[in-house]
Amino acid sequence: SKIPDEPAQPSLLDKIKSAIAEGEGTKREYKSTLRWHIHAKRNDDVITHACLKTIAGFLNTDGGELLIGVADDGEILGLESDGFDNDDKFMLHLFQHVKGALGESTATMVNAQTQTIDGKSVCLVTCQRSPSPVFLTFKKQDEEFYVRTGPGSTKLGVSDSMKYIKEHFD
Repeated sequence: SKIPDEPAQPSLLDKIKSAIAEGEGTKREYKSTLRWHIHAKRNDDVITHACLKTIAGFLNTDGGELLIGVADDGEILGLESDGFDNDDKFMLHLFQHVKGALGESTATMVNAQTQTIDGKSVCLVTCQRSPSPVFLTFKKQDEEFYVRTGPGSTKLGVSDSMKYIKEHFD
């Protein structure tokens, strides 16, 4: 007897296009760049921190997708303004920050792939829900705890973090 055909997995290109078409929400966010501050026209840790807190929020809530190289309105800007020689160098930089700010073991719950759309690279970062709380430590700052609330990432204070962790992880 013939084995029925597996349903075709959507291509990465199709996944990214539909994610852009669906817009931002609790489980999806767009960032224009990983490190380049479009208005200040320079690399800026504030931009990298914004990407990392989104990843932390997804990990601490129900998982989600971060698209880097896409403006808030869904316009494809590409990763080129981040100034990496190629997508591999972009990925190395991204994961260096994920491991450094969120922890080595946390990085295993984060997957990233790049895809060229209309001649521009876009990075799809897919985050699983973490089985344990993920804290963000960036550039010698104190630990921060983020969750997703609606279409944004919210930093919780110590007591709210403790309450959230007790309710969601214990």
